[in-house]
Amino acid sequence: CIRDRGEMVSLYAMAGQPDRARDVLQAWEAEVDAPAHPRLSQQRAVVRALIDAAEGGGESAVEAIEDAARELGCPRCFEMQKAVVLAQLERFDEAIEIWERVRDRPVLAEAGGFERTAALVRLGALLEATGNAQAAIEAHGALVAAWPDADPELRAQVARAQERIAALRGSPVP
Repeated sequence: CIRDRGEMVSLYAMAGQPDRARDVLQAWEAEVDAPAHPRLSQQRAVVRALIDAAEGGGESAVEAIEDAARELGCPRCFEMQKAVVLAQLERFDEAIEIWERVRDRPVLAEAGGFERTAALVRLGALLEATGNAQAAIEAHGALVAAWPDADPELRAQVARAQERIAALRGSPVP
């Protein structure tokens, strides 16, 4: 329940809906007292940072995310959120470094599939943004190879990856 609310706020903020994210955050803060739950203060700091980033405060958002991870003594906590903000700031190399680490060594064993998939989905576009077509093709290809029988929710992303591979190779879409 607590984690779900934080993720909901994060998703709204990262989807460019800071007003909706703020509404959910305010309701969450009214319902759940932060001191009663360890880690909640840091999680809320991160979602506030994501709202700030959605409103143009990306640099301060990166600092707030790093501060929250440092307070927890967990250098890899909130790294996916940080990577999203870094990409928004066009700090592509830093975002790529994080997503490659997430892809190769997910933090949560039980959610490793989610983390790895999130990394595969994001890496291709980031590598394209840096002009590294060959690495982008490989990243898009890794997503396609990982999900040959993708469920409906992921099928569209796999199809986009196939389209990007074809475009980068200069050939028609399969």
